[in-house]
Amino acid sequence: VGTAPVQMTGGKTNEVIMVSSYSEAVAALGYSDDWEKYSLCELVYTVFSLYQVSPVFLVNVLDTGKHKTSVRGEKKEVVDNKIKLPLEAIAESINITEKTPGTDYDVFYNGDGCIVEFLEDTKGEVAVTYDAVDPSMVEKGDIIGGCNVTTHKITGLELVDSVFPIYTKIPDIIVCPNWSHDSEVAAVMSAKAENINGMFEAVAVLDIDTAEGTGVTYYTEAPAWKKARNFMRPNEIVCFPKLRLGDRIFNFSSQLAALMVKTDNDEDL
Repeated sequence: VGTAPVQMTGGKTNEVIMVSSYSEAVAALGYSDDWEKYSLCELVYTVFSLYQVSPVFLVNVLDTGKHKTSVRGEKKEVVDNKIKLPLEAIAESINITEKTPGTDYDVFYNGDGCIVEFLEDTKGEVAVTYDAVDPSMVEKGDIIGGCNVTTHKITGLELVDSVFPIYTKIPDIIVCPNWSHDSEVAAVMSAKAENINGMFEAVAVLDIDTAEGTGVTYYTEAPAWKKARNFMRPNEIVCFPKLRLGDRIFNFSSQLAALMVKTDNDEDL
C-alpha cells in the first residue's frame, strides 16, 4: 500500500491491482524514479527488476481528484514545438490560452515529465493552467484507510481483505514503503496480518525510522526505538537501516519482502 504516479496512466485509486511483471505494473499505475513521492515504484523496481518474483498486489492511495494543487497561467517557452511540465501535471486538466486540446496540441508523459506537443508550428511563450498531483498531501490516514459508511468504499490497508475474494490468492507479506515506520500504520499492518478474511495470516515487514533528528542513526538505538513504538508483535519483522545499490536508496522492508518471496520460490515452498 502506497503512492504511485497514476496521473500518467489514469490508474486506479484504492483498488487492489494484481501485477505479474514490470510492464504490467507500469501500465497500470505509472512509474517514476522519485521514490520519496511515489513509494510503490520502489517496490515495483525491487520486485521485478532485481528479484523477478510475482505476483504482487498493489494499492495506490494517491487520489488525483483529492491530492492536488492548481497552477494558473504559468509561462512556458516553446522549444522544438513542445513544452515540458512536471510529471505531476494531470494531462486532462491542462489548458493553454487560445489552444484546443486534440486540435492544437497533444499531451503525453515521457517518464520524467509531462510533454505538451503542438500540432502546428508554435514559437515563443504560452500560458498554461493545470492541476498537479501533490503526493505530500497523502497522510497516514490514507494509508491506514477504512470503510466509508455512506459509499461503503473500502480504502488503504483495509483492502488486504479484498485480495482473496477477488483473486483467490492469499497475501502473506504486507509492506508500506516510506510509511511503515509510523507506529499507527505499523499497528494496522500487524493487525491486518494477524487475521485476513478470518482464515489467513501474514507477516508485516516494518522499517525503523532513519530520518536525521527523529530516527535511529546507529544500530544500538534500535531496541529502545522499537519498544517505545510497540514494534513488538510476533508477526512483525522490523528492518534497519536503509540499503543502497548504486545511486538508489531502498527501504529495507522492500528488499526483504522481495527476497523472502524469491527464497520461497527457489526452495519450492
